[in-house]
Amino acid sequence: MSIDMQVAVNTFLMEGRELAHELEDGLLQLEQGHDPRDRDLINAMFRAAHTIKGSAGIVGIDSLTRFTHDVENLLDRVRSGDMQLEGETISRLLTCCDHINHLLDLAEKGDVHGEASTARSQELLEGLKACMGQTGATAEATPAVPGHAKDTACAAQGFRLWAVFGKDCLRDGMDPASAICYLNEKVRVVRRSLVRSRIPDLSRIDPEDCWLALALEAQTGSADDVRDAFEFFRDGTVVTMVGLDADDDAVCEALAPLKAALHDELPQAWLDEGLLSAQQWQGRKGSQQAHVQAETPAPAAASSASAAASAPAAAPAAATANSGAAHAAPAAARFVRVPADRLDELIVQVGELVIASAGVDVLARETRHTRLQEAVEALTQLIDGIQSGALQLRMVPIGETFSRFQRVVRDVSQELGKKIALDIVGGETELDKALVERIGDPLMHLVRNAMDHGLEPPADRLAAGKPEQGTLRLRAFHDSGSVVVEVSDDGRGLSRERIVAKAMEKGLIGSADGLSDQDVWQLIFEPGFSTADQVTNLSGRGVGMDVVRRSIESLRGSITLHSRPGQGTLMQMRLPLTLAILDGFMVGVGAARFIIPLDVVVECVELPADAMIPDRPQYLNLRGEVLPYICLREAFSIEGSATRRPSVVVTRCGDLKTGVLVDNLHGETQTVIKPMTGIFRHLRGLSGTSILGSGDIALILDIHHMVQATVERTARQAQTTSSQ
Repeated sequence: MSIDMQVAVNTFLMEGRELAHELEDGLLQLEQGHDPRDRDLINAMFRAAHTIKGSAGIVGIDSLTRFTHDVENLLDRVRSGDMQLEGETISRLLTCCDHINHLLDLAEKGDVHGEASTARSQELLEGLKACMGQTGATAEATPAVPGHAKDTACAAQGFRLWAVFGKDCLRDGMDPASAICYLNEKVRVVRRSLVRSRIPDLSRIDPEDCWLALALEAQTGSADDVRDAFEFFRDGTVVTMVGLDADDDAVCEALAPLKAALHDELPQAWLDEGLLSAQQWQGRKGSQQAHVQAETPAPAAASSASAAASAPAAAPAAATANSGAAHAAPAAARFVRVPADRLDELIVQVGELVIASAGVDVLARETRHTRLQEAVEALTQLIDGIQSGALQLRMVPIGETFSRFQRVVRDVSQELGKKIALDIVGGETELDKALVERIGDPLMHLVRNAMDHGLEPPADRLAAGKPEQGTLRLRAFHDSGSVVVEVSDDGRGLSRERIVAKAMEKGLIGSADGLSDQDVWQLIFEPGFSTADQVTNLSGRGVGMDVVRRSIESLRGSITLHSRPGQGTLMQMRLPLTLAILDGFMVGVGAARFIIPLDVVVECVELPADAMIPDRPQYLNLRGEVLPYICLREAFSIEGSATRRPSVVVTRCGDLKTGVLVDNLHGETQTVIKPMTGIFRHLRGLSGTSILGSGDIALILDIHHMVQATVERTARQAQTTSSQ
């Protein structure tokens, strides 16, 4: 396989999955009560299947072309009003979506013929035919040449074809070589001639204009093959075909639109190759036009990939614009697909650039050279802009991840016999693509647990005075420089007694005396903990919630749980916006340097003299508000005495406001996050390290975990004191 073709295949595999998800999403909307007569939705689903089939044929994934052909036929009947999508038909099509993804996976591994899944494909196709009321052979596709009966009979007799490609087809992203390549694979071409059509004066030539005309003769093939080959070309392309046994009158009629496209200029090469005769070209003009004009779904987004015009391999079609705006640049042309590893490398290089610029800034300040300092400051501002732009490249909305749970909720609710509606809020919230990819599994655990443990069966909900249908909500929003992702339900809530009993049974606690509800809820995250009475496909093995917590904490995040019996449960994940670079506020304790994420910093105040009393609880009166604070010197056991005028950095995490007592304030700084090695990952309160411009190491504080650790330590000390 050529390099160009491999690029086209890889692009199609990626976009094929997106189109399969688009088809699945439409089916789920219909199943959830969307108007089944919504033409826009039905057409969008048809275009998704149509594009998958056509693009798969162009890049040579035969298994997907054959399978999606029948899916397209069914959707075409729905589109024409012959049948309606409901019940069993939707379920079968959803299973077909799964199989399309499976065939894409096989193609990615090199099995383009789907040999490992032939039996399953046939089984699903039989199910589709049953839905359409058909048996035996696959249903015939819609004829490619409407109103010309002879063309549907060309399958056994072969055909002759003439085409003039639209002037804008290259501008629209299409390669005429793709149609030729596809026809070569599908039909037996006896002879072929590709010529230049009428070309304007040199002064008016646009290099993106296409001036090509094609004629060929095939011994086998049908109108369907022609339609598939030209289905992505715009209206400017004229294609006509006749059977090999057609008489001169029929040929003349078929050539009428072609002669208009060529301005009545007969290509000599077509005569020399015997693809038509002068008599046929000059014969009478029939009253009927038998031609194929390539159909472009309007308006739709087809798959996109690029290939050189001279390459024998073809790429999938470019994204199309509205049919009435043939000369307008498609919106999709403004987007460029970039491999994720290239973005990762860019972020790494930008991080190193930030570190290097910090070092230059330190040297410039030491020299006290005014012009040098001004130049460094200007350079720093430019680097800040580059950093911001680079990070924005990796920011994606979380809504796409949320929407993929529509299918999960649908399948699991049917398996459990429950009625569950998924409510998505804040899908436009953006966060780092690396984070989006890594929270998929934790979210899956939380969603499945909420459906299995949290939401009750319909009968139990009705008995409790609740609606028969439960609600599972996925919500995301920005808060204090972090992204908060919530999974909540309106189910039965958690049972404190049951959790305590299970924890004591497993030896996790001795008794529940002195444990708050929040302490009890945290037991769920202990390894091996489960309240399920029996093992099922969804739960009961004690694996999941501890993995969720470790996964979230590995992303410098945290997870908390809130529940009210009979009203529901809320799982809240707090995550950083990005894993690469953050704006920080540097503080000092002795010779040590620490960085607090700038987004959580509220203000800085000087510690009052009356607050510096040994053995006194660490609380501060902040304008009438009681503010607890953490002493960094004590938290990290740093030797030495505090300065005479220590400061308190006031921070806010969620609804909790906390102070951090430090010796010195060094101000804002660009911080490149360097992950800590494995032997330090158990330390709570630290989310990473950073290299300063001086070459020293600064520790990045995780304020949320520091507060949690301090609260737990204080509680243990209080419990020890009371027991003595």
